[in-house]
Amino acid sequence: MDEKTLNQIAELRAAYVADLPSKLDKIVEVAQQSFDSSRDRDYDTLFTLYRLVHNLAGSSGMHGLVELSDRARAFELFVQPFAERKIELDDNEQYRFYGHIDRLRESIKNI
Repeated sequence: MDEKTLNQIAELRAAYVADLPSKLDKIVEVAQQSFDSSRDRDYDTLFTLYRLVHNLAGSSGMHGLVELSDRARAFELFVQPFAERKIELDDNEQYRFYGHIDRLRESIKNI
C-alpha cells in the first residue's frame, strides 16, 4: 500500500476510536432501558442491545482492536439468548450485563 492509503486508513481508525465512547454510551443507555422496572421487559430493546454489541464486535475487529472485539463478542453471546427470548431476563442478570460493560469500558480506555 502506498503512503497516502496508509494515512487514510490511520485517519479512519483514529475517527473510529474517537467515537468509541459514544458507542459505549449508547450500549449503556439501551442496557439500562432493558432493566427499567417501570415497564414490562422490552425484548425489542434487548435485540437492539444485541445488535449494538454485535456491530461493535465486528467493527472493532475490522480496525484491529482485538481485545475490544473479543470482549464485545463475549457480551454479544451473553445477550443473544435473552434477545431471542430463549432465556427469561430477570433483575439478577443486571450485574452480569454491567460486568460486560465494565470490560468494554476498560478495553476502550486501554486503546
